[in-house]
Amino acid sequence: MKGVEYIFVDDASPDRSAEFILNFFEANPIEGSECRLVTNPKNKGVGFSRQHGLDHARGKYVIHADPDDWLEPHYLEALYDKAVEENADITFCDIFIEYSDRQIVSAQCPKAENSDRLIAEICRGDILASCWNKLVKRQTIEQAGARFAEGVNVCEDLLFFLQLSRINLKIAKVHAPLYHYDRFTNSNSIQRSMLPDHLEQDNKLIEAVGHILADKKYEIPRGNFISSALFHIFEISPYSNGEFRRRYGEYWKYISANDSFSIAKKGILWFACHGCYRPAIRFYKTVKRIFPSQQT
Repeated sequence: MKGVEYIFVDDASPDRSAEFILNFFEANPIEGSECRLVTNPKNKGVGFSRQHGLDHARGKYVIHADPDDWLEPHYLEALYDKAVEENADITFCDIFIEYSDRQIVSAQCPKAENSDRLIAEICRGDILASCWNKLVKRQTIEQAGARFAEGVNVCEDLLFFLQLSRINLKIAKVHAPLYHYDRFTNSNSIQRSMLPDHLEQDNKLIEAVGHILADKKYEIPRGNFISSALFHIFEISPYSNGEFRRRYGEYWKYISANDSFSIAKKGILWFACHGCYRPAIRFYKTVKRIFPSQQT
């Protein structure tokens, strides 16, 4: 596609990535397009980097691509044509999920036709809140006041799209997989490793989602997200029985109301939230060892 502004954010990379990118574009110019490099003074993480790139964008539409993934050749053109055709604020496409031994086509176009239903699908985990399969009108981002938060490096895209979806969005969909989401190549990816501050990140997310979706009409999607985040906290928590109850016991109301949770998952979390975290986590890990392929 011609007429594209390519913005690369160098988050203080220690290698020669930026040099190779600039050399490539110099040797392979694309008519009407330009390559721009934005450099962070020191490593700031993905939340800051996404926003830093967005602050420099001048195009009518924006989309993100992550460095360990790849795209179909007509990825941008298909999304752009659909966005223009329907005058959409946000345009979705489906994706390929790439594993070492297989490729899966994942339907990532929402069923939603309005923003409230989109929020519900995101918070239930029905679709990924990723940046790379959603072409967004830049004016809409400014109208919504949506921003990526510095210091939030897990699910930063979810927080961004929840902010964006609080206004009435015109949604368009391309029912074709255009993006390849790599789940095996980069073993150092944040999503494939446990950050030292993952627990802190989860707690930040619960607080941030509670703030973004504070209106009563968002009570169910807010509860669905919080209960899912709490289950992840349950899996990695260093807390004692009493500490877990004091910190998270109040969230039992969200867990009990989450109709996507199995009875087994609710039962485990009931014990954890009511002062029996340590026995609950021991039981959970034992079951996972015995039945590693089973979902809770």
